[in-house]
Amino acid sequence: MRNRIRIVAVAILLFVGAGVSADSPGSLKVQNLSELSSAAIEKSLPILLIMSASDCKYCELLKDEIIAPMLKSGLYQEKVIIREFMIDGDVTVTDFDQTKTDPRKVSSRYDVVVTPTILFLDPYGFQIEDRIVGAGNVEFASHYIDKSVDSAFQSVRKSTYLSSQQN
Repeated sequence: MRNRIRIVAVAILLFVGAGVSADSPGSLKVQNLSELSSAAIEKSLPILLIMSASDCKYCELLKDEIIAPMLKSGLYQEKVIIREFMIDGDVTVTDFDQTKTDPRKVSSRYDVVVTPTILFLDPYGFQIEDRIVGAGNVEFASHYIDKSVDSAFQSVRKSTYLSSQQN
């Protein structure tokens, strides 16, 4: 019984508060990619999109062991927008181009066949870094996520700078 209470307490701290920003793991899920795109354009930030499934234990591991600490640190707030997209939902989602579609069609377009798959996208939904598939080794995945976030951030900032110079 005490272990169950501890687990619930830890879950509450991870997902509800304890210094976590508004972008806590509990608020990561996104169904409107067009609105996500608008936010990324406004902030000139890349998107880290976790392609997830409801029965995926590795997705939970990824969020608990890597994403939650990233969000709690506050170091990524100005570098990337982190969201989770459920590929197996029975809902209609809004794609980057504002069309209504099925989540499976979005995952198919990105060739996602295994969850979790982490996509690094520009504000318009185009992949700008290599994807990371799976979350078996936390240290390995964490290292590559950090490198990919940094590279994606530089890519988006560079393209934003170049666009502003052309205007």
